Amino acid sequence: MNGEEEKERRQGLFYLLEGAMCGLLAGSLAVGYRLALEGAGVLLDLGLEMGRTHLWFLPLWFALLMALAFLVYRLTRWAPEIKGGGVPRVMGELDGAFDAPWLRTVLAKFLGGTLCALVGLSLGRAGPSVQLGAMAGKGLSLLGKRERQERRLMLTCGAAAGIAATFNAPFAGILFALEALRRDFRPRMLTPCMAAAVCADYVASAPFGLTPLFRFSLHGPMGWRMGGILVLLGAFLGVLGALYSKGVAAGQGLYGRISWEPGRMLIPFLAAGALGLWVPEALGSGAGLMGLLVEGLPVLSVLLGLLAAKTALSLLSFCSGAPGGLFLPVLSMGALWGGVWACLMAGVGLSGEWAASWVILAMGGFFAAVVRAPLTAAALCLEMTGSFSHLLAVFLVCLTAQAVSGLLGMPPIYRRLRRQLDAGKKGLTNGAGTGKMKA
Repeated sequence: MNGEEEKERRQGLFYLLEGAMCGLLAGSLAVGYRLALEGAGVLLDLGLEMGRTHLWFLPLWFALLMALAFLVYRLTRWAPEIKGGGVPRVMGELDGAFDAPWLRTVLAKFLGGTLCALVGLSLGRAGPSVQLGAMAGKGLSLLGKRERQERRLMLTCGAAAGIAATFNAPFAGILFALEALRRDFRPRMLTPCMAAAVCADYVASAPFGLTPLFRFSLHGPMGWRMGGILVLLGAFLGVLGALYSKGVAAGQGLYGRISWEPGRMLIPFLAAGALGLWVPEALGSGAGLMGLLVEGLPVLSVLLGLLAAKTALSLLSFCSGAPGGLFLPVLSMGALWGGVWACLMAGVGLSGEWAASWVILAMGGFFAAVVRAPLTAAALCLEMTGSFSHLLAVFLVCLTAQAVSGLLGMPPIYRRLRRQLDAGKKGLTNGAGTGKMKA
């Protein structure tokens, strides 16, 4: 072995160990965040129960919602980098456009996301976990005085670990980091990212186990005769995903017209409070809705009502800039659309035994249409549900959905949000006449 090969071998081993360390730290943060959100959900259920059974409690509940909305607004003023899910911010960190203080970001994101979960905003935990994991990787690299390239690698490893720990899905974590975050994939990134995702998944296995998050009862694998229907489902979801992406863009535009900044945060908080009294299933990330679908499909009218409520609250929550992501809300909306599709298929005579399969496939297809990351979408669905017998069907639906969404002119949502951050930064810089803005 010559000197160059020995150096490369040592470097590869070093990156592997760094990835594992990053996975342990990022996984611990993601697990802590996940536990905090679950605790917030328990308190939310208690508050809603009090509001439904004791009318005198309702004014106190809405006063608390307004106070928490203002507190979250102040957090986003103190740490603007925590707005939204966090994935576009991580993309900006990787590109060198942003340089957020990692410890402040971790503290503010953790607290802000927990407060949003406490009132039931329709936001996910994956985006924040990606940002928390990436900032953990950044913190390790800064403490170790690593060079720029190694710092970017640690950010990527932390992001992969965040997805792995929050969904018990290490393969999806690796794919998301390399498919959606990094546009300059190199083979040497794979091993440290894999080490980070696996270590994070093991950290998550202590409190949550290694079983899939949602276990559907499946009829069996779908054969080649179902190919035409699967393509049709993918096209249907591609159109719906493009419409949802347009809804996000329109919602952000409407929020931008509100001159009183605290009011932007107040709207989703009050909406969640009101909606929680009538349709509590629409609150939160959507994990509860998925659990409901595991037990069996509601009738079509109930599915459509849940879809309307979930979509409205998700748009109000995400477009406001509140700290929280869109992974689980999008997956849950996809699952509901899968329920609608199952009802339609049953109406034309296709066996109702496929209902759970349509739910799983639609989860992936809708996510692929919105995020335009079909590999990540397929891996997430398979790992979250343990339905690996549907591998071919999931890939076919996801590929079709993302292709149709692209044909309709919708860019990947995270790329669009990333461009918005750049535009906002440029506007502030030009307006202030100062140099680089910390974000």
